[in-house]
Amino acid sequence: MSAPQRPGGPHYPPHGQPGYGQPGYGLQARQLDLPEFQKPPRPASVHIAFGLLLLAAALGLAAGIIGFIAANDAAERAGAGSSILRAYAVFALVLVAMLIASVFAMWSGHNWARILLTVLGLLSVLSAVVDIVGLADAFEAGGSEASRAVLALGRSIAMVVGFVFMYVGGANHYFRTAH
Repeated sequence: MSAPQRPGGPHYPPHGQPGYGQPGYGLQARQLDLPEFQKPPRPASVHIAFGLLLLAAALGLAAGIIGFIAANDAAERAGAGSSILRAYAVFALVLVAMLIASVFAMWSGHNWARILLTVLGLLSVLSAVVDIVGLADAFEAGGSEASRAVLALGRSIAMVVGFVFMYVGGANHYFRTAH
């Protein structure tokens, strides 16, 4: 003979025991507000940094293309092979693609991208020093070398100013809370 069952079936707890579905007992689902799942608004400084870093990537790409064309022409005139130049061009394109991907990751609020862009910004400062030192020689040489030097200097300036904007005006709070 089996034990008598309570009305409604065996899924009810014994008398006097708290049930899982009863309010105030057992596990309760926490009411979540929608803003807890939303990212914080992107501050203006992150918008500015995004634009400046994309500008830096575009200027760097343009300077790289001009430098590659000039070096390729010089190699052909000298009768040297241009396979090293092609390898350099592919490497430079990969770096620009990584820079652009990091800029978009920074835009999304990933702090690792901000750190990576900061390191690239510091390297850009070193590059800017070299560009400034070689600027006079580039203008004496004229032509594409002067254009490349001006573009490279513009890239370095945009990179440094962009990386400063990643740390001011509410950006720190954005990167702390976005992910």
